Amino acid sequence: AAYQTILMRQQQSASVWPKLVISNAYFEDMGNDTFYRLDIRNVGIGPALITRVVIEADGVKFNTMNDYGKWVLKQHQAVDSLQYDARDLLPEEVIPQNETVRLFDTYKSRFAGYFTPKQTNFKITVGYESVYGEKWQASFPR
Repeated sequence: AAYQTILMRQQQSASVWPKLVISNAYFEDMGNDTFYRLDIRNVGIGPALITRVVIEADGVKFNTMNDYGKWVLKQHQAVDSLQYDARDLLPEEVIPQNETVRLFDTYKSRFAGYFTPKQTNFKITVGYESVYGEKWQASFPR
C-alpha cells in the first residue's frame, strides 16, 4: 500500500510540470514605432508559483523592473524621453498554465534600444515551483 501511494504521488507530480520561458522582442523602425518588450510565459502543465526574482544589469541588482527602467534611462540621460510599462513578479505570485505576463514594454520611442540585453548586460532569473514543491528556474538570456 505504501509503494502504491508513492507511485500515485509520482504520477500526480508528473502531471503538473510548469515551465517558464522568458523572451524578448525588439523592433527598430526609423520612425517612431521602435519598441522593446520582455515577457514571461508558462508553457508547461499546471501553475508556476514564483519563489524569487533576481534582476541585474552591468553588475547592478534591482528590486523591481521599474527600478531597472529608471536606471537605464538615467544611464543615457533620457529620463524624460521615454515612457514604459513595467510589471514586477513577486514571490508567491502564480502564473497559470498558458499565461503570458509582460514584464517590460516600451512603445513608439527611438530610445527603446537602450533596453536590449546587449546594451545593458541585462539578466533576469526567476525561481519557481509546482504545487507539489518541485523547484526550477528560468533565466534570460540563457
